[in-house]
Amino acid sequence: MKTFLDRAVIDMLDSLARLPEHDAKRYLIKSELKKLELKIRKSGEIYVIDVNGELDLYNSYKLKELVNKMVGKKIQRFVINLQDVEYIDSSGIGALIYIHSTAKRLGIGFFISNVHGSVKKVIELTKLMNYFPIVSKVSNAVKQLEE
Repeated sequence: MKTFLDRAVIDMLDSLARLPEHDAKRYLIKSELKKLELKIRKSGEIYVIDVNGELDLYNSYKLKELVNKMVGKKIQRFVINLQDVEYIDSSGIGALIYIHSTAKRLGIGFFISNVHGSVKKVIELTKLMNYFPIVSKVSNAVKQLEE
């Protein structure tokens, strides 16, 4: 049985797949428990997930679920943009590790962009800066994925 979120994500990905390359249309998923917004957009053939809010115990699973849906839809290249992430805890780090290992295992092109502030400090403290494929800006990630 599909939940409302499952159906919404599937419909959203179907709609995105039909968008022309130049269309900057955005879609939004909000977590009810804590503030988290996941916006998906396309830049050419590259999907960009804009994460806004807190990536923590209460909502990091939403990002994992979204990426799993994208993988199920055979999306081969995407960027996770952390520009508007205010806070990350071990659950958020765990979600990023899961996404990275899944992408690597399946040969999916993947980057994390705009890591800054306390999020950068947590990633540095966990010694994962060189583990994750991190780039400074979304545009740099898109360029690398288009090559």
